Amino acid sequence: TVPSSRTIYFKGITIATIGVIVLSFDALLIRLSGISGFQAPFWRALLTGISLTVVFFGRHRNQAIPMLKRGGRTMWTSGILWGLSGLSFTLGVQHAGAANTLVLLSLAPFFAAAFGLIAYNQRPSLVTLIAAAGAIGGIYYMYRNGFGDSNLGSMVYAISTPLLLGINLAYLRRHREMSRVAVS
Repeated sequence: TVPSSRTIYFKGITIATIGVIVLSFDALLIRLSGISGFQAPFWRALLTGISLTVVFFGRHRNQAIPMLKRGGRTMWTSGILWGLSGLSFTLGVQHAGAANTLVLLSLAPFFAAAFGLIAYNQRPSLVTLIAAAGAIGGIYYMYRNGFGDSNLGSMVYAISTPLLLGINLAYLRRHREMSRVAVS
């Protein structure tokens, strides 16, 4: 049976909620680790890569290698964008702070909608526009008096995270056939 659009929608909401919870703990662990520079992004990427590789090969067994070969440049492009957003997330948490990075991460739907419209002529839904306006309004309200202890230079990492993630989300929406776990 084909799942209904409502089922798919609620599955997406559930996955997004779980993702936000995981990222919140991820940011906290990065800050508590006290590791600086590129050590934290390296270990985060390595351990994420190992765990997702195990999940991917365990789930797809005989089809894993052919799926990776079929992905080609499209999969590599998305994988690089995903990796760069992970790197900027980790560096943003280290330099701009966990709170700043997580709050700015809420701009990802805005960047996804904007990039999708500009690059692929994808019209954003009303719900996406409302979410983007809410995120921009909330961020304006929180940062109207400055960025706290962070300087503008360190905020580049934090703002790069939703920008790269938004570009990748629009790219993945354009290439729906691609396995998201294989990209990772």
